Amino acid sequence: MRKYNLLVLSFIILVFFEGCNGCLEEERKALLELKKAFVDDSHHSLLPSSWNIQDPESSSDCCSWERVTCNSTTGHVIELSLHELKLGEATSVNWNQISLFQKFEQLRVLNLSSNHLPNWNTTAGYSSFSRLQRLVTLDLTNNSFTNSILPSLSALSSLKILNLQSNCQNRFNNDIMKFLRALPSLTHIDLSNNNLEGPLIELGLCELKSLEELDLSSNHLEGTLPPCLNNLTSLKVLDLSWNLFNGNISSNLLSSLTSLEYIDVRHNYFQGMLSFNPTAYSSKLKVVILGMEATFGAQETNNLHVDIMENTTALSDQLEILGLSNCNLNSIPKVVYSLHQLKAVDLSHNKLKGKFPTCLLARNAQLGVLNLRNNSFAGSLYDLPPHLVCRNVVSLDISNNQFDGEIPEYIGKNFPNLKKLDFSKNSFEGDLTSSIGALKNLESLDLSFNNFTGEVPKELIADCTNLRVLVLSDNYLSGRIFSAYFNLSNLQYLKLNNNHFTGSLTDVKLELLEQLQVLDVSNNNLTGIIPRSFANLHSSLGLLNMKHNSFEGHFPCGQNLWSSIYVVDLSDNLFSGSLPACFGSDQLRALSLEGNRFTGSIPIPLFNSTYLTVLNLRNNRLSGSIPEDLVGIPNIRILLLANNGLSCSIPENLCNLKHISMLDLSHNSFSGSIPSCFNNITFGWSRSMLLGVGDVPTRLNWLFEATSYSVFSVKYVSDNNLHKEHSVDFYSSYWINLEVEIDFITKYSLLSYKGGGILEYMSGLDLSGNNLTGTIPWIFGDLSSIHALNLSHNHLTGPIPISLSNLSEIESLDLSYNNLSGKIPFDLSRLHSLGAFNVSHNNLSGEIPYVPHLDTFDESSYEGNPFLCGKPLPKSCTSSVDDGDEPGQSASSAGSEGKWYEVDRISFFASLAATYIMVLLGFVTILYINPYWRRRWFNFIQHLIDSCYYYVYRFFYYH
Repeated sequence: MRKYNLLVLSFIILVFFEGCNGCLEEERKALLELKKAFVDDSHHSLLPSSWNIQDPESSSDCCSWERVTCNSTTGHVIELSLHELKLGEATSVNWNQISLFQKFEQLRVLNLSSNHLPNWNTTAGYSSFSRLQRLVTLDLTNNSFTNSILPSLSALSSLKILNLQSNCQNRFNNDIMKFLRALPSLTHIDLSNNNLEGPLIELGLCELKSLEELDLSSNHLEGTLPPCLNNLTSLKVLDLSWNLFNGNISSNLLSSLTSLEYIDVRHNYFQGMLSFNPTAYSSKLKVVILGMEATFGAQETNNLHVDIMENTTALSDQLEILGLSNCNLNSIPKVVYSLHQLKAVDLSHNKLKGKFPTCLLARNAQLGVLNLRNNSFAGSLYDLPPHLVCRNVVSLDISNNQFDGEIPEYIGKNFPNLKKLDFSKNSFEGDLTSSIGALKNLESLDLSFNNFTGEVPKELIADCTNLRVLVLSDNYLSGRIFSAYFNLSNLQYLKLNNNHFTGSLTDVKLELLEQLQVLDVSNNNLTGIIPRSFANLHSSLGLLNMKHNSFEGHFPCGQNLWSSIYVVDLSDNLFSGSLPACFGSDQLRALSLEGNRFTGSIPIPLFNSTYLTVLNLRNNRLSGSIPEDLVGIPNIRILLLANNGLSCSIPENLCNLKHISMLDLSHNSFSGSIPSCFNNITFGWSRSMLLGVGDVPTRLNWLFEATSYSVFSVKYVSDNNLHKEHSVDFYSSYWINLEVEIDFITKYSLLSYKGGGILEYMSGLDLSGNNLTGTIPWIFGDLSSIHALNLSHNHLTGPIPISLSNLSEIESLDLSYNNLSGKIPFDLSRLHSLGAFNVSHNNLSGEIPYVPHLDTFDESSYEGNPFLCGKPLPKSCTSSVDDGDEPGQSASSAGSEGKWYEVDRISFFASLAATYIMVLLGFVTILYINPYWRRRWFNFIQHLIDSCYYYVYRFFYYH
């Protein structure tokens, strides 16, 4: 017996000393083998330096290495935290080293998340994981695994926590639900953001009786919820948000899941009535998020109605987060006012009325987020008592309501720690209170679409240095916001459009704008030049809108500014000089420089923007010809070059831009004939364009996220200490709709078309006001999708092609002020969409087709054609027959008087000679009286003689 006790004591001492000496040698060698696998393409280790045994300062005890945790008694490695090493990005080798983990048989936690690992070999994975019988937690988040890894996990009988979030590159499919039955010990599973599609298969999932957390959010799952979810009585967390589920949410689901603490089913297509029945159960709910959120500013239809009975205990006093966005609520349930532990409340996009709910703030001292966006609340914010201090509120959104009056001067004291403040789309008025400048933590401020007046308080632009979003657009603000006080160096999103701001950009340190992604100062009274340093900003600017101001001088060119820019609008300013070549950016989608004083030719680099969709250079002083090399902008949709001094012929290479929808070359000096290849251009929007098919964006409006950051996060922590924290994040995201607004003459009027709607369906060709000759090409009849065609004020000859009757979508057709001859084709009566038709001032003859449609246009549409007759012109094509005359007499009379369109030659030439003499005498008299005009005339004659001599000389020299 003594010998036996001695043996046990020796064993205990041996184990003790082995533990004290650190990790086991076998596992240390395994870790070193693992280290060899974690290298990049340059053979540099991705693991910490403590794993380097050649380093004198590193320890041979692997339990002291970073990312390694050992059992303090046995020395076995029980946890490996190898996350965020990005192994799949750092090496081009197909990493398949799962077998290296087989030595760690006591491993309980393995974290390989955020490594972008490719899929593992199934056979190798199965043999390796089969020895990890004690593994409890496996985190494979943010990699590239597929369903083929599932068999390799089936041997993990002790696995409780499985995180496969964000493995969407190669996409899991719903077979993973069948696999779950092989893991009966699972308590927590996260399959969010994996592009899972189709219905939620019951088999496997509902057999996990011990499941406490199920996260299937951000997938594409659809159909109704399986009834067997009622069997998961241990479930505490259920997140089905951002899917395509439909049907009814049974109230039995809530009554069956008696352990439920967290439910998030927002952004689905559930319908029917969801009742919180007070007699059904005693709820433990802490987080309730229902309904459907509005996306990109548009409220989606939600058929889910929530019935919270007034005497219910379902919403217990322990509720922390309540999200009832877009739940068809007509009033705030009274039971909500009885809660005292609320940290976040979202009642946006409902039909709520009344005054500002001050009671919610007064009763919940921990409230951090209050969202009342898009309701019908009204009244003044002076209902907020000055003594109410809400120190925990970091996000307050009351936008798109009916609040009015001034903002209280003590608003900064009410909410001293605000990070997000959104009062937009109300009827607030008066000056901005300087107390907003006391909000030192403010990151997002939106006061747009109100009636504010006066200047922006200097405290706001000087002291709120954490501001990333500042939106003051669509008010009546004035003064100099870009002043010496401007100190907002963290700004990413700045919108000041549609106000009365003055001053210039020279008054501000431009390095403060380094972080800007959106700068919109359009429709103000800003002046001055743009400093050259503006072009050298190392910014990520995506939208630059300066239109409708009085900026002047040369616009600076710099490569840094244009590296990421999407839309530039500098129209209606006083910019001058040549067009900057740097406008030809690789990322540029839309460029509008209309209504300035730019001169010179169009630079070739401008046509190197592969993604360019809109180019508007109208109303400038450009000269020269359209460059022949247009292949660099193959995806152009709108090309507007009107009202310049462009000359020469219209290049046939223009027909290579097959996707043009609106082309305006009017009021230039183009000559020659119209290219006969215009039928290669769609002049309309095909279905593939509207859907954005292909690698290049094809729509006229784009969405990109200007800034996104979490302003408030409520964390739910499971009782199981092994489980990760579950966060409900409330984001302040600003999505910019890069809409393009274009003016185009149609139906005799300059109409405005805006992207995202009618502009995408509008199409037109305007060649008016040039010196074009020849006939109208017959192929114009192939432009079946075009809505407006304007060829007026040219020198076109020949007949009106009958093929124009094929323009089934045409709404405006203007052929006036040309030299067209012949009859008006009767087939034009088939143009039933025609709302404007003009063939005036040509040489057309014959009778106007007597059809109801063409008869609706007034006399001005046909005047100036001396040989044209019939309604609506006063000239009749046949002589009238008086009731009292005999037919023979009438015919004789008509014959004696001659035809109505015959001209008296003697009278015609006499009047022509008299007119010529009068004009000549008047011209000579003006030159005699005015010496200035006399000199101008002589200089013109001299210039004309020199030009003729030059062309005659070149002709004989080269021939």
